[in-house]
Amino acid sequence: MTILLPVAFISHQTLFLVAVIPLSLAVGFALGLLYERWYNFSAIQRLSGRFEKLFQSVSKTLEKADRACQVFNQHPQSQQLTPKQRATIEKLGGKLTGKLNRIVGACHNQEKRGKSDGGASKTQTASKKLKPFRLPTWVLKPVDERTGFPDATAYQNNLKLLFAAMQQTDTKSAVLFVKLDHYPRHAKRFGDEVADCFVKKTGSILLRRLRETDVLAQVTDDLLIAILPDIQSKAMQKIAHSARQAIRSHRFVNPETEQEVLVTASFSYTLFGETVIRNKEPEQELWDRCQNALAASQKQGRCQLHEMTDYGISRLIAG
Repeated sequence: MTILLPVAFISHQTLFLVAVIPLSLAVGFALGLLYERWYNFSAIQRLSGRFEKLFQSVSKTLEKADRACQVFNQHPQSQQLTPKQRATIEKLGGKLTGKLNRIVGACHNQEKRGKSDGGASKTQTASKKLKPFRLPTWVLKPVDERTGFPDATAYQNNLKLLFAAMQQTDTKSAVLFVKLDHYPRHAKRFGDEVADCFVKKTGSILLRRLRETDVLAQVTDDLLIAILPDIQSKAMQKIAHSARQAIRSHRFVNPETEQEVLVTASFSYTLFGETVIRNKEPEQELWDRCQNALAASQKQGRCQLHEMTDYGISRLIAG
């Protein structure tokens, strides 16, 4: 026998809970949906500075949308949309199609430019007759007194020699930037001589990974630049990666106290050919490329290696 209690006998607290709990669940559910949408969008926004990660995120999102559309089309009521629903689908589909067409169109234009540039370069090559590349005699002075490596002036002179040697050839060359992290902090804590010792040791490790035809210079207090003439992409990547691993795994020691000190570096490189040489300011072009890739390496973690491509995209190689 069921006994029904009058409403008067139900406490105010109970009535409040009965009314509030469903409302709280509904509000929580709605906030959860809004948070998910905000989180997914903000995650994509955070990836805007890293092209590879952004591309992967967009690809995965499109794959999810594709699977969702497949499930939707299999639903019995998918062909019975209301006018409002059809208008919504058409609007969203039009916007998405337009943006995808822009991406595909940009790729096609890039391929066309590459073919036209390739055809033009072949025509120019045939008419000019390519010359054999001859390794220049590197300038090794003046040197930086702190480390004994050729200094910034020698680096600039060697670049000019390389540009002249690469004229009317199909040679590719490269520059590799190695920047010590926290050099000012080490100089303040241990002294300038110890900080310079770390730079010199880093340069020595780097030299052992370079070829006999390459040349190394110290351009600033904490920046070493290697010039690698007549090199292909795979060989350049292998050398840069080997140098990164060697410097990363080396145990740096304070020569005054014999205590181990954590020393890290960031790495970047770029390959270049005659198109860069024909630039009005080729030295500045190479500097800007590697500085941008170096900034990406430092921003995303120590001991990273980035390549700056001809298309202005910083590509993560290792790290």
